[in-house]
Amino acid sequence: MNVNLLAATQTVEKTMPFVFYRWLVFLGLALGFLLSALAGAGTAIAMSSFSSDPTMFANFGAILGFGAFGWLLYRFRTSVATAVATPHLLLLARVIQGDAIPAGKAQLQFAKQAHAERLPPEIDPRLLATKARATLGALPLLQGLTLIPCPVDKLMPVVERLSAWVSASNADAVLAHAATDPQHSPWNAARLAILRQARNLKTYLRQRGYVTLFVLAGWIAAYTVLLVPSLKLAAALPFATSFWPYVVAGVLSWNLKASFLDPIAQAAMIRLDLAMDAAEPPPEVSARLTAALADFRDICARAAESP
Repeated sequence: MNVNLLAATQTVEKTMPFVFYRWLVFLGLALGFLLSALAGAGTAIAMSSFSSDPTMFANFGAILGFGAFGWLLYRFRTSVATAVATPHLLLLARVIQGDAIPAGKAQLQFAKQAHAERLPPEIDPRLLATKARATLGALPLLQGLTLIPCPVDKLMPVVERLSAWVSASNADAVLAHAATDPQHSPWNAARLAILRQARNLKTYLRQRGYVTLFVLAGWIAAYTVLLVPSLKLAAALPFATSFWPYVVAGVLSWNLKASFLDPIAQAAMIRLDLAMDAAEPPPEVSARLTAALADFRDICARAAESP
């Protein structure tokens, strides 16, 4: 069974009002990075204004400002996920399941309301996503699978970490299933989705690898296109811009990746997940994961509290 990127793109097209909203949010974050860098550079120049070279520490100040905004974004990443990523996962899953969703601005309210009803704060969707990622990230090593064969022993740790990261990325499909399964509680739905991935890990790992390559290729293409005007603008400025044109192109291309490429990847894996056999795997699959993985044990315990 293979992912269908064309079908995934068509799915994302049906959620374009939310995609546009997503683009605005991530554009704001991208501009926040750049404005923070400018503010840091300006502060450094102001503090060095009485020196012989006031711009001496401008780059250092810009890096500090850029890093400070990145730290703030990391601290408040849950708010971004709650406002943008998870509701969009729910929308994509609804479209793939054949459910009708509103058009226009009503789509945003529909997604947020459905998210609030299915994944309220007491469910703790952030914790659910964190534990799902940790569990899925541990599966390749537990089952002795890697994304690519590695004939060089010294490179095996790198390949294992790459395989763990790719597998953990499939937590999006788990979260989408938890948000849309009407027959089970979110925690129990997540448990079943993880077991399904564990039983078919080779397929999930390989297909997610293909999707990751698609996203990476698209990101590189966007970066290359945006780098040209960024360098031209930098060349027209009356002062040296150092490496910052490359940073600007990277941040703006990240916005396009997060807004358009990531949803396509998520839709592709959700579609693959829904096409898999929904029957619960044999008990020994769950027993093995429960014995080996503390995060999965916690998921099972919470699922037992609200089946």
